[in-house]
Amino acid sequence: MNKLLKSLKSREIYLLIASFLLLLLFGVGILLSSTYNTYNISVKNLDKERGDYEYVFKKSYPLTQATKQANINLALVNKIILSNEIYKGISNVSLEDSDMLVISFNSIDLGMAILLAEEIVNSSSMSILTIESNRVDEGVTIKLSFI
Repeated sequence: MNKLLKSLKSREIYLLIASFLLLLLFGVGILLSSTYNTYNISVKNLDKERGDYEYVFKKSYPLTQATKQANINLALVNKIILSNEIYKGISNVSLEDSDMLVISFNSIDLGMAILLAEEIVNSSSMSILTIESNRVDEGVTIKLSFI
């Protein structure tokens, strides 16, 4: 190897050095280009995730700011039932207030009764104690107990 390098003329040595430098610059250029492309992809993904987060936050913000009534009354339950058409099969809504508040109602569909029970629980800051359901001939009877 030393014989080969010693036998080269100065012009050939400069050409070898220049070619090695060009190869080195080409490798660095490819590395920088790859890093830049990866960075651009990361920025696009970050913008997409930021947009998704802002969308979810915007949709959930009104739910977190909704005012909840301290106590549940019959007017609130009737308002919930009348505000949504899917609760048309709800009947015999009653409210008993003794040691604990008990709301009972009948429904022709269990799914509809569960949705109404969930909406009643979420519309108040009272804590739910029990949820009872009994099957009757024409549907189901639900009792919600609050403390």
